Amino acid sequence: MSLDRNACIAEIQQIVDNLAVFECFANAVFMEAHDLGLQGKKRQLRYSDAKFGNIRKYLQSEARDFLGVKITPKEARNPFSYSGGVEGFLQAYKDALLHIYTTLHQSANRLVSPCCMRHLAAPLYDEAECVKKQYVEVCREIERYAIVKRDGTAAHDLFRVENSAESIHDTMEDKESGGVGYKW
Repeated sequence: MSLDRNACIAEIQQIVDNLAVFECFANAVFMEAHDLGLQGKKRQLRYSDAKFGNIRKYLQSEARDFLGVKITPKEARNPFSYSGGVEGFLQAYKDALLHIYTTLHQSANRLVSPCCMRHLAAPLYDEAECVKKQYVEVCREIERYAIVKRDGTAAHDLFRVENSAESIHDTMEDKESGGVGYKW
């Protein structure tokens, strides 16, 4: 199989455009999480924003070095909106994470075949796995939120005690202070 340079450039351009949108998304969701007072989500989304940017810049750099082209993202707009307070936020965020996960995974697959650029796919696969974990966390948060809403303060206190030793906020604080982005 030979390398179709133009197809590879087009694929990388599409991925760079998607990553720019995902950066914009993470930034917008960060602001909404801030308004809702979702402490761990704010830090997690700042981290995601930076990781998407670093992966985008990595691909741009590799495209310049390997293919000799400068790839810049199209103007990215915020694709995130929700209604209904915390419940609506979590549901919209969950749906968006599933879209991001599948987009990253499909893009990585196309880099491997037909583009024969497996080395560029690695950070996309890695980030897809991180997004999948966030998706699972949000699914659990939606379930817990519904239980607390139904059963009241006792369930809230139970979840708070169980999660206080290892909250998203604490986990993301360590990651954020140790450097941000994909490490290759």
